[in-house]
Amino acid sequence: MGGIVAIVLVRFGIRIQADEEEIRGLIALSILPVALLTMLIAHGIAARQAMKHDHRIRPADGMIS
Repeated sequence: MGGIVAIVLVRFGIRIQADEEEIRGLIALSILPVALLTMLIAHGIAARQAMKHDHRIRPADGMIS
């Protein structure tokens, strides 16, 4: 959750400071892979925590859902 908040705050900071639309667009597109990576990491951590509490859950269940 902290990573998502950091990405949003950085995005707003850059949007306020950048004057040209091309630069803002490029920065927005560069933040997209970072946000996706953050989402995948959070999903992996949540799946690992779920596997600790329920041994019927397998890594494939985490990838599918």
